[in-house]
Amino acid sequence: MLLGFLAVMLLILTFVGYLTFRSVSTLLKNNAEKHIQQTAVQANGRLEGILEQINSLTTLVSTNEYIQQLLLRDLEGQPPTFAERQALPPIINLVQLYTDDIKSVELYNKDGTRLYPLDGSSLKGKVPGNLIEQATQKEGSLVWYGIDPLDPTSLLAVRQISLIDRYFTTGGYLLIRSDRSKFALEDSLSGEGEKETILLLASDGGSSLQTMIPSHRKQPPCLPGGREIRQQQSATVPLSL
Repeated sequence: MLLGFLAVMLLILTFVGYLTFRSVSTLLKNNAEKHIQQTAVQANGRLEGILEQINSLTTLVSTNEYIQQLLLRDLEGQPPTFAERQALPPIINLVQLYTDDIKSVELYNKDGTRLYPLDGSSLKGKVPGNLIEQATQKEGSLVWYGIDPLDPTSLLAVRQISLIDRYFTTGGYLLIRSDRSKFALEDSLSGEGEKETILLLASDGGSSLQTMIPSHRKQPPCLPGGREIRQQQSATVPLSL
C-alpha cells in the first residue's frame, strides 16, 4: 500500500516538475527574444542616424562647387595642380569634422587616380572593381561594400561624384572608411558581458542595408567576395537610405 502511494506521488511530482520546467523554459526563451528584438530596434534607430549623417555630409562634399569645377577641368584634360589639391582638405575633412564615425575620406578622379590625400594611388587598388561599377550605376548614391579587405576595423563605402555642369556624367569618386567599432552594441545580447557588433550588409547593389546581430554559436555565412561574418540572431532590421 505504502509503495503504491509513493509511486503515485513520484509520478505526480515528476509530471508537475516537467510542466514547471517547460513553463520556465518558454518564459526565459520569450524574454530573451523580446530583449534581442528591443535591442535591435534601438540599434536600428541609432544606425539610421549615423548612416543618414554620413550620407548627408558626403553629399555636401560631392556637390561642393570647388570639387565640381576641379573634376570638370580634370575631365576636360586639365589635371589639378599641386596647389589646387592642397586646397581640398578643408572641404573633404568637413565629413570628419561633424562626425567621429568616419576614419577617412578620399577623393579620386574618374580614372581612379587619387587627388586627396596627395599620393596619387589608385582606387582600383583599394576596392573591388564591381564596387566601382555599382557606384557608377547608382549615379551618386552612397554604396556600401562591407568590411574593408585592407583594414578589418573599417567599413567601406563609395559615392560617385556626378558633374552637375556636364549633365551629371561621372567626374570622380569618394571613398569613405567608417569606424567599425561605432556599430557595436552597447549591451551584450547574450548576457555574457561581451559587446557584439552590428554588421552592415549591402543588398541590391549596396543601396539598402541591414543590421546583422552576430551570434557566437552558429556557423558564419559569407558576404560578397567570400568574407565571413558571424550568423545573425533572429532580429534583423532593414535600414532604408
